[in-house]
Amino acid sequence: MKLCFAIFVIKYNRAISDIYNRKRLALFFSIYIS
Repeated sequence: MKLCFAIFVIKYNRAISDIYNRKRLALFFSIYIS
């Protein structure tokens, strides 16, 4: 049970950091292009 929860938290954190990195990358490109 705890193992499943740990896996869920790890995947959730990875998804959040992925979204954050994507937004930061998009912001960087929008500044770079303009």
